[in-house]
Amino acid sequence: MTAAPPPPRLPSSALTLPPAVSITQAPPVELLEMHEHQCPECGKTHTSLFRGTSAMCPDCTEKLRIAALQPEAEKAQAESQESRLKAWFDLCPPDYRSTNWRDHAELSPMCRWLAKHWWLAGAERDAKLGPDGKPVFGHQRGLGLWGPTGRGKTRAMYAIIKRLHFAGVRCHAVQAIHFAEAAMLIAERAPWSVREGAVDLIRRCQTVPVLLFDDLGKENSTPAVAKAMHDLVEVRKAHQRTLLWTSERTADELAQFLGVNFADGIVRRIGEITRVFHTEDPIPTAAAVTSNPDLPESP
Repeated sequence: MTAAPPPPRLPSSALTLPPAVSITQAPPVELLEMHEHQCPECGKTHTSLFRGTSAMCPDCTEKLRIAALQPEAEKAQAESQESRLKAWFDLCPPDYRSTNWRDHAELSPMCRWLAKHWWLAGAERDAKLGPDGKPVFGHQRGLGLWGPTGRGKTRAMYAIIKRLHFAGVRCHAVQAIHFAEAAMLIAERAPWSVREGAVDLIRRCQTVPVLLFDDLGKENSTPAVAKAMHDLVEVRKAHQRTLLWTSERTADELAQFLGVNFADGIVRRIGEITRVFHTEDPIPTAAAVTSNPDLPESP
């Protein structure tokens, strides 16, 4: 049997404590000193941490900073205006871009009044009351305008769209015929290279904050188109998005045109989300027009 190894022996230095270290007090911290200056720009006396006599006051420093940034800000503003103008040219057909609701001969009095006064739902719009004491534009978020051709329905709507667009509201306009063509391409499952644009159009019509649906009732009446129209109105109603529309047909004519399967839902929902006017309706009384004269006018 082998013997156990002896325990390790520690050096003597390991058994002694290190000598005590004397702790000396740290020198006091010198606080920052404020210095008095006279601004070389405006002459005001102010204090700052900088030494010397050339320190500008905070107001002059801010003015200098703004002046340095102004060229970039002006450039960004010009680019934004140019982009918004280009977007307007893409949105509005050339024939309607220069329409002036004040003196255009094709606008009926009602169309001219709507082009001038209609605005998005809100406190300003609701303050415009009719002779019955109720809001002139009702409580619906959208606007419908129907009547015979040549009375300015579409021109009035584009005047409204122009005012909203340049106020920063995202808008889109679609003709009923083009909407129907897109709906039929999707229903027929055309090749994706053809169908992609149609899908994008339908989605944009459903999601844009303000949509102008022009010439409702001129599209082809097929089940696929009626379903797409039903879905459009349903989605916009559910998400409280503004719908503007024009048509030459009455509500009964639209119901008959759209077919029995979807007509009731489409016509009823359109009536729930839009305040409908006829081109030949008399405009509200002078009292109603002047109840809130500060609503924005078209550019």
